[in-house]
Amino acid sequence: MRYDAQLVIDSEGTLNDYAALTMPVLLLGGSRSASYLSRTLDALQRVLPNVTRVELSSIGHTAPDNTGDPLRVADQLRGFFSDPNRTGSRDPRRAARS
Repeated sequence: MRYDAQLVIDSEGTLNDYAALTMPVLLLGGSRSASYLSRTLDALQRVLPNVTRVELSSIGHTAPDNTGDPLRVADQLRGFFSDPNRTGSRDPRRAARS
């Protein structure tokens, strides 16, 4: 968590740089995350041109680890990365499963 907070501090003033990203971006957050993290996701959602945002209810920032709910996080990641419309995948095996 210490490094997460430091990254937020170090990134101050760079928000508009993210507007140039054209690839699909998944923003995952938890309803119990610290408010500064939710505000950061709000700001990124406004700037990113190709964004999907998911807020997982009743979990916080540690959801991906074993004390949280890693299966819910994995499910969101799996859905995002297996969608050929989001990832641009041309793998016919992947597209057939969609």
